[in-house]
Amino acid sequence: KSFFELLRATSTNNVGRLENIASAFLKSVQAERYDRSLELLSQTKVEGDAPFVYFPLSTQPEITTECQADQYMDIVTAVEKIRCLIPDHWMICVKEHLLQYELGRDPIFFDRLTAIPNLVMADRSASAYDLIKTCKFVATINGTSGWEAIHFAKSVVNFGSMYYIGLPGVLTYDDELTLEDVLGAEPDPEILGAAIEEFVGRLEDGVVNADYSKIVDDYDDDKNAKSVADVICRVFYDESENTEPTV
Repeated sequence: KSFFELLRATSTNNVGRLENIASAFLKSVQAERYDRSLELLSQTKVEGDAPFVYFPLSTQPEITTECQADQYMDIVTAVEKIRCLIPDHWMICVKEHLLQYELGRDPIFFDRLTAIPNLVMADRSASAYDLIKTCKFVATINGTSGWEAIHFAKSVVNFGSMYYIGLPGVLTYDDELTLEDVLGAEPDPEILGAAIEEFVGRLEDGVVNADYSKIVDDYDDDKNAKSVADVICRVFYDESENTEPTV
C-alpha cells in the first residue's frame, strides 16, 4: 500500500499506529535523499595527479565522534581545517563510512562538503588501502584509518582522542599545526615498531566486549571475568583497602 492508503486505512483514534507510519515514511524519504546525495558526489576513483589528503568520514552517531572529538563532532569543521592547512592546489579525498546511514547526514552536511574547494568523495567501494598508500597524509576523527596509515609510513592528523595518539607519525590537530609539521612526521618503520611493541606491552589481559571473545584462543568466561576484575581493582581501587575508588 502507498503511504496515503495506509493513512486512510488507519483509524484516527489509533495515534500510535499513525505515528509509526509517519515515522517510517519520513525515514524512507531521508534514506532516499541520502543515497541520492552519495550517488551524485561519489567517484569510483580519484582522477588526476594532484597531491591529496585522505580523510575518511567517521560514522555518526558514534562514541568516537560524539564523545571523544569535542567540537569536531561536526565532521565538516575538521575537513575545513584541513583545507586551510594544505596548499590550494592539493585535493581532499573524503570517503563515506561503510556503516553510515541517513542519520547524521542531512542535506546541509553535503552542501557544506561540496562548498569546500578541491574536494572529491571516493565511492564507498574504493580501496581504503590504495587511498592511504597514494595520499600525502591521512586526516581522521579517531578513526582506525589513523592506525592503518602509520603502518604505511604515512603521517596522521587526528581530531580528538584515540589510543594511538603518542605513537610516531601521529599528530593531534591544533591551530598552530603546519603542513611542514605533518610532512616531517612520517614515521620510521623501525622506530614505529619499537613504539608499538612498548605500547602493546602496557596493555592488560581481558575482553570487555563479548563479540571479541570469539577471536581469543581458549577463551574462558570465568578466567576472563577474574582478569578484568583484577584490572579494575588495581587501576580504580586502592589495593590495600580495596573498598573505595582512588579516582
